[in-house]
Amino acid sequence: MVRIFLTLIFLILAGAAKSGCEIDISEYVGWEIIYAGQITGYIDESGDIVNRFRGCKRGRILIVDKDKTVTCNEYSYSYAYRPEIAVISNGYDRKACIDDEIYDLK
Repeated sequence: MVRIFLTLIFLILAGAAKSGCEIDISEYVGWEIIYAGQITGYIDESGDIVNRFRGCKRGRILIVDKDKTVTCNEYSYSYAYRPEIAVISNGYDRKACIDDEIYDLK
């Protein structure tokens, strides 16, 4: 029964989010996808928009689908051109799955 439930959750995450995010979802039981889209850039320290993804840095504002934003709460370098993102929440914390990596969000 638990295996069926986890399989269902995985299919929902994989299909609905369209994020290409492959993670161990057993760590996120009770979390829900609150947004799925594509990172279209970030805002650098001088306030300029940079049209690529270069990982997270505490306080970095990522632009999602050109009109939404999320703010990183940790450092992790990565590079990708317009990667897909799935934002998940448990009601208290928010995390982003980008290119199979989990990032803490503010």
